[in-house]
Amino acid sequence: MLLLSVAWAEATHTSKSLQNAQPEIYGDTQRTYKESSGLERSRRQAYYNNREPVSRENEENDILDQIQTATATDLGSSFNFGAQFSQGYIDLGSRDLVEEGAATLAFVFDTTGSMSDDMQQVIVGAGEILNTVLEKFDRPIHNYVFVPFHDPEVGPVTATTDPVKFQESLKESHIFGGGDCPEMAIRAIRMALDISLPHSYVYVFTDARAKDYYLLDDVLQIIQKKQSQVVFVMTGDCDDHTHPGYQAFEDIASTSAGQIFRLNKGNVKEVLDFVRVSLESHKVNLLSLDREDFGPGEESLPLLVDPTLKQFTISVSGEKPKIEIFDAAGKDIREEEGVEDLLDLENVKIVGVKQPLPGQYNISVGSDSKFTVRATGVSSLSFDHGFSLYPTTDFKETYHRPMTGETSYVLLKPSDVTEFGDLLRLQMISLDGRILEDLPLTRLPGSLPIYNGTAFLTPDQPFNLKIFGRDKHGYDFERISSTAVSSQLPSPPEVNSVNQITGYTNHPAIIKCHVHTLLPFTLLWQKNGHNIDTEQSYPQSSEVHYIVNSPSQEDEGQYTCIASNSVGNGSSDVYLDVKEPPPQVVAPKTVTVLSTQPAVLTCHVTSAVEYNITWSRYVEKGQIQDFFGQNRNHW
Repeated sequence: MLLLSVAWAEATHTSKSLQNAQPEIYGDTQRTYKESSGLERSRRQAYYNNREPVSRENEENDILDQIQTATATDLGSSFNFGAQFSQGYIDLGSRDLVEEGAATLAFVFDTTGSMSDDMQQVIVGAGEILNTVLEKFDRPIHNYVFVPFHDPEVGPVTATTDPVKFQESLKESHIFGGGDCPEMAIRAIRMALDISLPHSYVYVFTDARAKDYYLLDDVLQIIQKKQSQVVFVMTGDCDDHTHPGYQAFEDIASTSAGQIFRLNKGNVKEVLDFVRVSLESHKVNLLSLDREDFGPGEESLPLLVDPTLKQFTISVSGEKPKIEIFDAAGKDIREEEGVEDLLDLENVKIVGVKQPLPGQYNISVGSDSKFTVRATGVSSLSFDHGFSLYPTTDFKETYHRPMTGETSYVLLKPSDVTEFGDLLRLQMISLDGRILEDLPLTRLPGSLPIYNGTAFLTPDQPFNLKIFGRDKHGYDFERISSTAVSSQLPSPPEVNSVNQITGYTNHPAIIKCHVHTLLPFTLLWQKNGHNIDTEQSYPQSSEVHYIVNSPSQEDEGQYTCIASNSVGNGSSDVYLDVKEPPPQVVAPKTVTVLSTQPAVLTCHVTSAVEYNITWSRYVEKGQIQDFFGQNRNHW
C-alpha cells in the first residue's frame, strides 16, 4: 500500500524562511501558492518534509556522538528556563520532544576540596550511565541537570538534553576550598528540583550536613508537587546525626521515597553502577518504610508481585543491612536466575529480581541500626491523586496536599489505563508503617476511571498513600505513592499558565490559567495592566478561562490572571499573538489505481494568505521513518 499525505501547509507570514527554502532531494517537492486552489501531483517518490538524513555509514561511532548530532538541545543554564519547568510548561525549541514517562537525571555535587576523589568517580560513572540510558529504546531520561555547591555559593547550574555537555560540566567543575563542615546543600537541591521534570531522580553527593536547613520546608513542598526522588550519597556527615542539618537530609529522603547511602569514599562508583542499571521508565513504588526505633534484628514484610511487574528491587539502608526474599511458595529465591545483588556495601544493600513470577512474596529485612526499606518495580500501573476541602469530581479542582487539621476529600485516577481494571481501597500509612486511614473507593460516573474516597480528617504527620486495585485481567495489585504527603497551612494561590498562545482572526481564542489552592478565591483578568472582566469567585482549585471571541490585531497583548484568597494572591501572564488562520487541507483518504497506471492524487487547500505545501510518502511495508524523518531502508 502506498500512502501519500500533505505533511504541512503553513501561512508564510508565520515562517518566512520557508518561502525561499530549496528542497534537497527533488526540486519540485515544495511549491508556494498565492491563493486557494486544487493541487494535482503524480509524483511517486518524495522524501520526508525537507529533512536531511543522518549518515549511518559508520555504525562504530560512539553512541554519544550519534545522539548529540540527532537530538541535542541545549536548554541552557537560565533560571527563566527553570521557571518554565517549575510551572510544567516547557518550550524545548526543537523536535526532541519529552517522551511520556521520561524524567530528569540531576546531580547535586559538593565541590569543596575533600570531594575531589568523589568527583573523579562521578565523572566516570556518569559516562557509563549516559551510555546505558541512550542505548534504551524506551528512554527513561530526557535531560540532565548539574548543580555544584559549597559554602557560600551554589552554581552555575547546567540543564541540557546534550549528554556530552552534561559530562563536560562535571569535568569542568572546580573543586576547591573547605574549612567548616556544613555546606549550602538544601538550596542546591531546591534549584535542581525547580528545573527538573516531574518524577525525576536527584542524586546528592556530599561529605557534610546542610548549613541551610531552614530551607527544608520549601524543598519538601516541591518534592510533593513534582513527585521526584532524592537520594543522598554521603562519604561523610560532620559526625552528628542529631543535628538539624543532617536530619533535614533524612526528612528529604523519607518524603521523596529516597534514601541516604553512607559510604566510604572508594564506594561512590559502585553506587553509580546501581544508578546505571536502575533508571527505567514507568518506575512505581511498592513499599516504603522507615524504622527509626528498630534495634538490631529482622522483620518480615509482605510484597504483592502482580503480573504487570517486569522487575522489582529491594533496597535497605542501615548498618550491616540484610535482605532475604521468599516467593509465594515460601522458597528463598536469592540463588535463582534473574536475582542479583545490585549493591552490597557496609551500609546499603540492594537486590533486583527480573521477570518475577506473580504472587504474594515475603521479604525479610533488617539491620544492626535504624534502617529504611524501599521496594520499587517497573509497571504501567500507577496512580495520581489530589485533595480538596469540598467534594468534587474534577481533578482540576484538587491540590497535591490536604489542609492541616481539616476534613478533606481525595480523588484518584490511574496514570495509564493500558493494564488498568479497577481501584478498590486506599490506605494512608505513616512513614513507619502504621495505618492511619482506610477508605473504600468509589468509581465516579463518566467514561474516565476517576475514584473518590470518603471524607477523612487530615493526618497530623506525613503519610504515604497505598492503593489496592485489580488489573484488566482481574489480578490484584498494590502501589505506594511516588512521594509521601504532608498537610499544609493555608497559603496564597499558585497560578500557572503557558507564556504565549496563538490566536487566529475570526476564531475564538481561549486563554487558560490553572489556579491551585485549597481555599475559596476570586479571579480577575487584566490586559496590559487594565481590568477587562468582572471579578469571579471559585470555591477551590480550578482551571479558569478568558475567551476572545473574534480576535484581531488589536487584541494582541499580555493577559494576566490574578487569583486572590484570604492569605494572599498569585498571578500569571499569557501573551496572545494573533495571526491569520492556517490553511485548510481536504484530501481523499484512499485513492485506488490500476497497477502500472499513473496515480493522480488531489488535495484542496483553502487559505486567506500565501502558503507552502509539501508532499511526503510512506510505504507501509518496506520503509520505516523514525521520529526524525530519517529513512532507515532507502528505496
